[in-house]
This record gives sequence, C-alpha cells and structure tokens, in this order.
Amino acid sequence: MRLYRLGEIPWQETQGIYHALAELGQEAVIICRPAGKYVCLGYHDDFNQEINSEYCQQNNIPLIRRETGGGVVLLDKDQLFFQLILRNDSPLLRGRRDRFFSTFLKPAVETLRDYGLNAAVQNPADIVVDGRKISGNGAGDINGYAVYIGNILLDFDRRAMSDLLKTPSAIFREHTRLSMERHLTTLKEELREMPFMADLEERLAGHFTALLPELKPAVYSGELQTLAQKTAKRLMSPDVLQLPGRRLKARQVKIKEGVFLRSHNYRDELGRTGTAILLIDNNVIRWLECSGMDYFTSQAKLLLSEYLVGVTLRQEDIRCVIKCWQDKAANLDLDSIKTETLTQWIIEGIS
Repeated sequence: MRLYRLGEIPWQETQGIYHALAELGQEAVIICRPAGKYVCLGYHDDFNQEINSEYCQQNNIPLIRRETGGGVVLLDKDQLFFQLILRNDSPLLRGRRDRFFSTFLKPAVETLRDYGLNAAVQNPADIVVDGRKISGNGAGDINGYAVYIGNILLDFDRRAMSDLLKTPSAIFREHTRLSMERHLTTLKEELREMPFMADLEERLAGHFTALLPELKPAVYSGELQTLAQKTAKRLMSPDVLQLPGRRLKARQVKIKEGVFLRSHNYRDELGRTGTAILLIDNNVIRWLECSGMDYFTSQAKLLLSEYLVGVTLRQEDIRCVIKCWQDKAANLDLDSIKTETLTQWIIEGIS
C-alpha cells in the first residue's frame, strides 16, 4: 500500500487524486492540503438547494463535487486532509462499512491526543474535542474501491461557510454561524496558536503507518498528477455539479453528527403562514424560534417555544405538547388551528 505525503498541492488535485487512485486500482493513504479555498459538495447534495452560487461567484470560490458522502464543506489551506483507498474485499473492511470509521479515524484521533487534546470519535464519522467537532469525514465507493476521506481543522471561517450555503432567511444564516461557533472547534483555538504543519503531518503519517505497517512512501508522478487534474476537471463540470440530489421538505444544515439546524415553513388550512427555526440535537429540540404567524401573540409564540424545547422529535410527544400549549393558551382564538397541522409542522415542516 502506498503513502503519498504531498504537502500543499493545487486545490482541485486534493479531490482528484483519490478518485484517480481508485480508478487506477491502487490502495493508498494520502496526506495533503489545498493551496486555495473551494467548496466541495458531497455525492448526494443538491446544488440548487445547498449552494448560494451568487456568493461563491462574487468571492471567486470555485466548486467541485466528490463521489463520496458527507455534506457541503468549505475547504482551504488551514485544513489537513487524510484519504484512504482500499479494495472492497480488503480484510480491514469486515462487517459494516460505517463501523470502519472508528479504525480509519484512529490515526487522526491519536495525532490530536499528541497535542494534549481530549479527542474522540463521535459515531459514525466525526472527531470531537470535548464534544466540539474538529474533523468531518465521509466515505463512498469509486470504481469498486472503498474510499474514506477526512480532515483536521486548523482554522475555520464559520461566517464564510454560513454565507455560501443557500438559506431561507438572514436569520437562519446567522443561526447557522452561531451554531457552528458553539459546536465546532479548531487546532488554533484549542492550542491558542497554529501548530507547526510539518510536525502535524509527520505525526499523522506516523500513526497511519502504525495502523497499516505495509505503507510505503510513494512519489506523486507527473502521470498521476495529470490524471488527478483530468478527474478534477470532470468533477467540476456543470453536468456533475448540477446532478440532482436529496431534497428534504424542510431546509436543514448539519452542524455535526446528530446536530441539525432546520427551517420549517407553516401553512394552515386557512392559508396562514409562518416559520420555525429549530436546533435538533440527537432528535431533541434544543432551541426553537417562531416568526411570522401574526395571528398568535408574541406571548403565545414564546410559550410554544418554551413548551417544545427539550421535547423528543416524535409525533406522539410533539402532539401531546401542542395540546398542552393549546390548553394553556385557551384565551387565544385557536379554534381554527388544528393540532395535527401544528404537529406535522414541527415534525417535518409543511408548505
């Protein structure tokens, strides 16, 4: 198995190389970082739902789509990438594929612990430090090979990340940024300084070699670089970028494993509208804000939020809370507001 320690390379090659190696049928570990800033969509992302293309154009941020899972990410030189290509019949992949993340992420976890950080895997595919995400990871099948990819955040521009996403409102965009402030961290923030890159790369490579003793240093040949560039060009083409992806009824942004920010549009039988923004943490509503819905008083909307925070996002639980809220707010004209309509609005968004 080959080990490519590439340092800083052209941004598009950081995605092109692992696709190229899979196409060549070569097992390998790659450690690299991009020379420029770019946006990378996951295999299942819907471009038109996810990307604020106007912002990307105005700020000269190019886009590419990878053939592995995970969501939209903003990538730049302040992240260290690690990528693994394995045969589908590799003995390392016995059992369920998602369970292999704990093995694949071990070198990165050990590297972070070398710096005195309380790093751990948050299943299935994040690394956290004291509960805050410092590494997001994904996997996929390319040309019959299992590909796992990950990164370590040295620094991260949360505002740019929230701005490049297509969001239903400025309020939702700001709460996206604030949620990332609370739930993400970086090496710079944890260490109060930027780590020495050569030391970080050396430690990560050493831990991968300890995990995979058969690793042998490899040269990034001109032939491989050309193939990586050609592959990246395909992944940047409009046909690939605009491939349709998953669309949810509610606009949702994943902050970290188990934590999502969602915007739910409300429209009842009388055509009245409103919006709720929810922060969901392991299927529990941790925060909720209602806007619009002017037929409710401010007090009624605040009371609804108070009733719903801390409740599990299950139909029966939400329906029970809605009924309690309606009883508490009995002095309001709620006769025309159906419990089931409100319940479905909170559960999945209705429009």
